[in-house]
Amino acid sequence: MNNQESRVRELLESSGLRPEVPAGDLATIKAAFRAEWESRYRDPAETTETLVPREIAATSETSETTATGHYFGRRRVLALAASLLIAAATLLWWQSNPAPGLAQVARVEALNGTVTATQHEGATSRLELAAGRPTLAAGTVVETAGDDQSEPGWISLRLAGGSGVRLAAGSRLQLLSESVLQLDRGALYVDSGVGPQRGAPIEVRTAYGSATDIGTQFEVRLLEAGNAAMRVRVREGRVEIADETGSYSADRGAEVTLHADGRLERARIEVYGEGWSWVLAAAPQLTAEEMTLGEFLAWTSRETGWQVHFETTNLEASTSAIIQGSFGELPADQAHTVVLPSVGLQGTVDDGILMISLAR
Repeated sequence: MNNQESRVRELLESSGLRPEVPAGDLATIKAAFRAEWESRYRDPAETTETLVPREIAATSETSETTATGHYFGRRRVLALAASLLIAAATLLWWQSNPAPGLAQVARVEALNGTVTATQHEGATSRLELAAGRPTLAAGTVVETAGDDQSEPGWISLRLAGGSGVRLAAGSRLQLLSESVLQLDRGALYVDSGVGPQRGAPIEVRTAYGSATDIGTQFEVRLLEAGNAAMRVRVREGRVEIADETGSYSADRGAEVTLHADGRLERARIEVYGEGWSWVLAAAPQLTAEEMTLGEFLAWTSRETGWQVHFETTNLEASTSAIIQGSFGELPADQAHTVVLPSVGLQGTVDDGILMISLAR
């Protein structure tokens, strides 16, 4: 086996056990590379059967081979080169099309820093992540780099059931299904949405217990070292928390900590402020370029935890005003400083309340 043949074999073996490319897709790949090859290398005087790169042909013609050996040598080079191209294209297809039979449970909405995703199916496969791709299958493990590394990472996912999930730096998450997640390290945030956009209930499992949302926003964080525990903080709605000893409910502003030794602690927390800063940083951008002011304020309130108040009842009519433009790069706790002045208003934030008044 020569070096070129060995390279083809290495390419195919390194991909592990992957799904068979559908005949239609494989035919498209072959046709596309055939057309590109001919446009670059085919001499008009040559037939399809003797098609090889001109550079290779020139070298071959000076060798001491027979005419028949020269012909078949050129065919062999063409076949090997075409195999390399098709193998490369097939690997790209596999990266974008996870194996059949595995439920597709999430897609990437946004990410930053060092984030890896690994899919296990016979052989381990590392996925290349980017906003919008690929679709992640059940069994995928997602890991983000920790705070002590050069590129701490976070990622925002949209589950197939509609709920949003954000993974903090230094975390490890297993996507067991579109509704069941296993948190092995770090922290995650779930937003199941409201109204028609509300997603299916999500269960988050950990070594210490589980948390299931009842239409809510909540964070689950694993505490390490001597204080090993699962801590659940509820920002909106209600969460059902369970361990081996029983189940507990937590509503807006509640914090419940289940310790490894069986102790249960409850506390009240603020639903806005510094404690939620990583959630804001990991939020996907607001992509709509046109919406009502009311829709924008609802998004702002949900992302920041602020309550929205108007200085006078007359100003509430302004929520029907249409706002336009691209301000998705601004974090939710700053976007109002750009949007409100565009409709003649201003906003001030104090103690978790965004007070809206006429611009002065």
